Amino acid sequence: MGETGKDQEGRHREVKTTIQDFFPLKKESILDAFKNLDPRNDSSDVKTAEAQEILRLQKTNPYALISFGNLLESYTEAEAAQLRRGNVICHQALWLGANGELPRFTEEFVQAYDDEQDAIARREFNDKYLHPYPRELLKRQSNIARFREFEPEISKIVERKLRARSKSWRPEQDRTYAGFMDLYFLFREGYSDPKNFAEKPS
Repeated sequence: MGETGKDQEGRHREVKTTIQDFFPLKKESILDAFKNLDPRNDSSDVKTAEAQEILRLQKTNPYALISFGNLLESYTEAEAAQLRRGNVICHQALWLGANGELPRFTEEFVQAYDDEQDAIARREFNDKYLHPYPRELLKRQSNIARFREFEPEISKIVERKLRARSKSWRPEQDRTYAGFMDLYFLFREGYSDPKNFAEKPS
């Protein structure tokens, strides 16, 4: 193998190590993100922090931001605000956990991911056994089960933080939780293969 081949293999191994080290999320980064972007707090400081996190997402992953923006169009303003808060809490936790070294995903990856999620949702909706249930609720229940499987410790922390808002809290009805998981799963899939990386921010 020539030097170029060795260099490429070394870089590939380095990226794979980064992926393995990145997930699961770190407890400290989750706690810090909830402290900075508390879903129960709509103060000007928290709204400013949320706006700054959206700008960071736009800088590092513009295609992901567009994707989430498209999702929010079908919701009321209040619902969209909850989903967006979940997005930014997750993004900040990822950013902190990765020490600010998040990759930029390609447009092709984000589009393929969106198409795949749409196809999954359609299949669930059309399944004769699941047909009576709303498609969005099915997706949330599926995401909760998968998130708990992938992140048993982290999911408990996230749910405990969100449950603090209400004694009658139900995870599948919490749009902040849905927004958190939406961004988590996109990043988890993106990190599964270095070919999804366009570049790392400088």
